Amino acid sequence: MIWIVVVLAVIALIVYAIGLAFQYWYITGTLTVIGVLIFAYKQNRRLRKEQQAAQQQRIVQLQTEERERVRRYNDKQKQCWSQILKSVENSAVSFEVVPQRLLRVERNLDQAESDFNEGVFAPFWDSIERAVFELCQADEKINEINDCSSSYTHAIDEYRGTIPEFPVDRNAVSKLAAASADTATRMRQIVRAAQRNFQFASIYEQRKTNQLLVAGFKNLAQAIDQIGWQISTSIDNLAQSVESLGTPISDLHSQIGASLQGIYSELGDIAEEERQHRSNFEQVASEASAREKKALHMLDNIQHGRRPSLLEG
Repeated sequence: MIWIVVVLAVIALIVYAIGLAFQYWYITGTLTVIGVLIFAYKQNRRLRKEQQAAQQQRIVQLQTEERERVRRYNDKQKQCWSQILKSVENSAVSFEVVPQRLLRVERNLDQAESDFNEGVFAPFWDSIERAVFELCQADEKINEINDCSSSYTHAIDEYRGTIPEFPVDRNAVSKLAAASADTATRMRQIVRAAQRNFQFASIYEQRKTNQLLVAGFKNLAQAIDQIGWQISTSIDNLAQSVESLGTPISDLHSQIGASLQGIYSELGDIAEEERQHRSNFEQVASEASAREKKALHMLDNIQHGRRPSLLEG
């Protein structure tokens, strides 16, 4: 029975409290308003904290995304720069080798003429085989330069900075075309003269199916017939590649690179990387220029019938 008494007492207190609330309504109303205001203030404060936390989290996310984007950008720039340097260096080396190969062709043709005049059949065709082989090797180097040009073009399209010029220009290609055409023509004339001689022609028939360890040709006869046309085609392709490079794009990329450097300098040590690039740029440009001058000098010698030593600088 005690719980009944407790319940009745509680009900009585509630009724009494309600009575007091109605009796002193102005105090109850004031307290109610104050309570509502306090509750609203706490709710608003809680919502503001949640919004600030979400905003801060979004800022951190955006900063992380931006750093990652800049990191990927810098990595891509480094890859492009490495490809540019590799293309410039490899093309300069290959271009230097081409006139050396052509010079070896000329020396073998000199020997072939001597063999022909002396009437020695087998040594004559040995010299021709060596000349064809060297001419094929020159053609391979020209194709390597063309490949380097393609890689260089692709890399500079995406690189935003100072760009070293491609070491093989239109003038160099023109000299290369003239020298190789003269050499190929001379070889055809020598071979044609030998084929008009019954004894030399007989030896040729025995050896024309000899295999050559060069790509693209099955035998000596095919190489002799097609190497002149093939090397001319390779040079034409190279001329088109070099012609498409142009020059204004280098200045444009340099301006864009300077702008981006200012925007992203606080997110990475771009200035230091640019100084390193400049140092590599100057070294590569200097070496490529020296190789080009050496190669052009040799091409001039070949065109004018001079035969300097292969060891000459």
